[in-house]
Amino acid sequence: MTVYVEAPHVVALIEEHGLTVAPVAWSEAFALRLSRLAPMGNGVDWTGVDHRVVAYEAFAEAVWPDVERLFVCYAADQPGLVADAAFVAEHLDELYWKAAGHRYLCALRGDEPDFRKVITWNGADRLVFAQWPNR
Repeated sequence: MTVYVEAPHVVALIEEHGLTVAPVAWSEAFALRLSRLAPMGNGVDWTGVDHRVVAYEAFAEAVWPDVERLFVCYAADQPGLVADAAFVAEHLDELYWKAAGHRYLCALRGDEPDFRKVITWNGADRLVFAQWPNR
C-alpha cells in the first residue's frame, strides 16, 4: 500500500517546510463525518450545509479568517498532514499530486481538527468550502 506522506515529493515538502504528519485517527474520524453526507458523483452532496464554491485561484482569499492551519487528508486509512493554510493554498497541487480520489481538508482549532469547517477540491479548478453551524 502506498503511504502518501512517504512519497518522495511529500517527504521533501515535510522536511523543507516543517509540515507535521497527522495521526491516522484524524483521517478515520474525518471520513466518518463525511460518510454521513449523501454521496454525489465522486464527492458528497452539500445540500443542507452552508457552503460556497470557489475557484482554485481564489483558495488563499477564501479560507476562513479565523483559520491559520489545515489538516490535509489523503484517505481514511492513511496519516495526513498539518500545514499553515497559506502554505496549503500555495502548494495544494503538490500536496495531492498522485493521491487518488477526491481531496478533503479541514480546519484546525488549536491542535485538533475542526470537522465543522471542510474544504474539498475536485483536483482541477474547483473547491467547496463548507461549514456546519457551531453547536
